[in-house]
Amino acid sequence: MTATIVLVPGAWSGAWIWEPVARELDERGLDYRAVDLVTVGEGGAGLDVRDDAKHVRAVVDDVGGDVVLVGNSYGGAVISGASAGHPSVRRLVYLAAMMPRAGEPILEHIGGASAPDFDSGISVRDDGMLLMDGETELRCAFQQASLEMHDLVRAHFGVPMSFGTDPTAAAHPEVGWTTIPSTYAVCAEDHSILPEAQRGWAKERATEVVEWDSDHCPQISHPDLVADLLEKLVSQI
Repeated sequence: MTATIVLVPGAWSGAWIWEPVARELDERGLDYRAVDLVTVGEGGAGLDVRDDAKHVRAVVDDVGGDVVLVGNSYGGAVISGASAGHPSVRRLVYLAAMMPRAGEPILEHIGGASAPDFDSGISVRDDGMLLMDGETELRCAFQQASLEMHDLVRAHFGVPMSFGTDPTAAAHPEVGWTTIPSTYAVCAEDHSILPEAQRGWAKERATEVVEWDSDHCPQISHPDLVADLLEKLVSQI
């Protein structure tokens, strides 16, 4: 039995962002599941990264076998908590992703690590949910993607996201990368999370590091690179 790849998106995103990678994985005959975040959308008000981690952990439970758990951007914070102590998670994969320590608040973790241009696109609604300006997102996270892929992203503009009622609160009491082997893919042309921040997290915390000349979302701009990496990692389990 081969491992199942569980794909976790970043902030303001969803399972849809893995569509190009899904096509590549289908061609390779690999099993996968792409996950939505419970914090994204109007129903997510008041929820935070811990709720996303619980949701992803339930997906891993449902798989019922070995899992390679993949997170892009904010999704890295999610998989860090979701995997803690889980015997089925055999590998963690971080794609230009947050990689917080146990007890480290998301706001503290990302402070100074994100590009000012990207941050300028974030606004807060009256109900506390956050919005990302779509054109800023395209410019900072998808600049290498094709026009067709830009249309895919535009179709999902304007979706709010919750980071909880207290963004200074600690994220996870335990994180999986302290005991589970991990691969960090640094994206050197990222205009969202600064490449130097990614390199620092990767060097300090990951088991293995690769670096690509990619923007923030290689699953959209370079799905073949992502699929090749995942195929290799699955074959090692």
